[in-house]
Amino acid sequence: VDPDSTKVTICGDMAEIAVQELIAWIQRHGAGEGAPSTAPASAGTSDESEQRPTQCIEMPGKLADLFLGRDSQDVRQFEEKHGVSIRVEAGANRQFRRLHITARASAQDHGMERLQGVVQAVQSWMNGRQLVLPIPSSLVGRFIGRGGANISAFQKRHNVSAAVDPDSTKVTICGDMAEIAVQELIAWIQRHGAGEGAPSTAPASAGTSDESEQRPTQCIEMPGKLADLFLGRDSQDVRQFEEKHGVSIRVEAGANRQFRRLHITARASAQDHGMERLQGVVQAVQSWMNGRQLVLPIPSSLVGRFIGRGGANISAFQKRHNVSAAVDPDSTK
Repeated sequence: VDPDSTKVTICGDMAEIAVQELIAWIQRHGAGEGAPSTAPASAGTSDESEQRPTQCIEMPGKLADLFLGRDSQDVRQFEEKHGVSIRVEAGANRQFRRLHITARASAQDHGMERLQGVVQAVQSWMNGRQLVLPIPSSLVGRFIGRGGANISAFQKRHNVSAAVDPDSTKVTICGDMAEIAVQELIAWIQRHGAGEGAPSTAPASAGTSDESEQRPTQCIEMPGKLADLFLGRDSQDVRQFEEKHGVSIRVEAGANRQFRRLHITARASAQDHGMERLQGVVQAVQSWMNGRQLVLPIPSSLVGRFIGRGGANISAFQKRHNVSAAVDPDSTK
């Protein structure tokens, strides 16, 4: 809990479930001690209905189909679980759909706060299923194939959608298997990056110190609790991640003691398209983070009650869900 903003930041594998409990708790107590629960959406006047807040999200068509589910069953369950209504329409770009998400509670009943939590949940869901990977311009035609044959086979093999932006030569991949598809594409770029018949990239142990210096590095700041989760017991999880993605990861304390800084270095040199592969790995880490870190606004009147005397309530909340939770006093998130 940040005492200035009174915002709660929740990190962990169970973050979304923890946020839903906190939303329900805010709903029960939002109007003060002993206040009645929020009335169901069917109750109230048309004026109240007009005051129900709405937010809009643009989503790639393939991802929207996945989100909606067969005969819209999945989205109906999502609506019931989160207390929202969702209307879908075609986006300005035909490849996208626009989701209008409306809280069933009015603005006065903290509908906006709950809606923001739901939008965070949708965006986290999207981030885990949509990845962008740069591809060398010399490989774009080969990846697409004659008449789109290669990219179609790629999409079918992984049950994803893939689209190449001709201006930036980036590939956007959407679907439940997006991360696996990206890893195959990274390996394909590695094999073919230097041209037809080029040898595979040499292992990291090979090469001169000059090549080592040219290996690209990117840095990510991560909350301490999330970093512990990412590293795993005795750093076993991060070692497996390094082997899987062909990178080396060094961890150090961040400027803020609550954060850690991860330095991710590609084992391939810059000349061997290490930067392109590194960007795909960073995308995977950020998607992992987004699915395990959610931010929810909380009414300032409830910050003290949520934290509890000596932090008792927030400690119990964290223990119950095996997450970390921190309130920002400035934003009350």
